[in-house]
Amino acid sequence: VVLFSALNPGYLVIVVYILIMTIFAFHRPIRGAYLQENIPSSIRATMGSVDSLIIEIAGGLGSFFIFGLISDLFSLDIALRVGGVILLVSSFIYLALIWTEDNKG
Repeated sequence: VVLFSALNPGYLVIVVYILIMTIFAFHRPIRGAYLQENIPSSIRATMGSVDSLIIEIAGGLGSFFIFGLISDLFSLDIALRVGGVILLVSSFIYLALIWTEDNKG
């Protein structure tokens, strides 16, 4: 995929988006701990809610853009299949995490 990014800017956008989301996934727990330590408890829940809202809106807009780009580059069918695969894989990961958490105690 990275080799094709030089040929088509659409591939580059997808690669950069995935890279940014991966970095953000590693950064989020660190930022969360930092905010917990530095925000007064009286407004901590509100700030956490606003933070989550902004992240969800940005992630949603980015996802719309990426899936629109995939459907433009390939087809709507491919974009829907990619979305289905992502949903399936993330569901299995989520269930595995819940299962391991339940079996710890």
